[in-house]
Amino acid sequence: MIPNLFIAINEDCNLDCSYCNVKKTKKKLTEKEVFQSLLYFIKFFPLATGYNVYFTWGEPLLSFREIVSGIYFMRKIEQKINKSFHIHIPTNGTLINEERAAFFQKHNITISLSIDSFDESYTERPLVWKHDKQSQSIIRWLLPIITKYETTFRVKIVVTPQHIDRIEGSLNEFYQLWFRFINIQPAHGVYWSTNEIDAYIAKLLFLRNNLDNYPWLESTTLKWSQSHTHTMKRCAKWVSEICIDSYGNILTCDAFLAYEPEI
Repeated sequence: MIPNLFIAINEDCNLDCSYCNVKKTKKKLTEKEVFQSLLYFIKFFPLATGYNVYFTWGEPLLSFREIVSGIYFMRKIEQKINKSFHIHIPTNGTLINEERAAFFQKHNITISLSIDSFDESYTERPLVWKHDKQSQSIIRWLLPIITKYETTFRVKIVVTPQHIDRIEGSLNEFYQLWFRFINIQPAHGVYWSTNEIDAYIAKLLFLRNNLDNYPWLESTTLKWSQSHTHTMKRCAKWVSEICIDSYGNILTCDAFLAYEPEI
């Protein structure tokens, strides 16, 4: 078993996405708290054969120093426990540069670029400090760096309830670029009704059944995911997954969907 740890390293973001309901704060984990989270994770799953660690929640690269410390810490202790850490960082990509890309490649870090669309008419992910500047324009500018370190980067299409119908179009869009590892994920901090969740799952199943249209595609979402409807709706992953946030809370899954209240 290779369990997952989601470290909610901060609550801040440099984007102002129109659909996001998350209240931004300056709360973040310290280096010491990152170390404590990792040690707790190892003790929580002592029989694991390896570990997946995700630095997530707000925009993780706003906590770049703490992430680097965590990476060095993991690379040091994995020699002592004889188990490997597979480290993942989902990011909006706007804080990537050549130096950071080279660092991530050197330390075998997987970077998932969370992007809704490259469509120039899509205007729902503006930069906080410049509202007329969309995040995808930054990613386009960074494409030479991303392609140079292509083994490090993959795309994660972020889906909102109102844009379920554009999933296939976004997949085609990124596939027609050089991207070959493309995952799909519901947006965090957004309310999802039961009907919207069902529609989202139906769209993924449709794409999964039509993978012949994407002969070179690599996607854990569409090819190897073992998630079923009940696990996506109830997030029943406590046997292999925990999330530790910046308040010290230890949650039994990375619950990214907001459900209708049960009466």
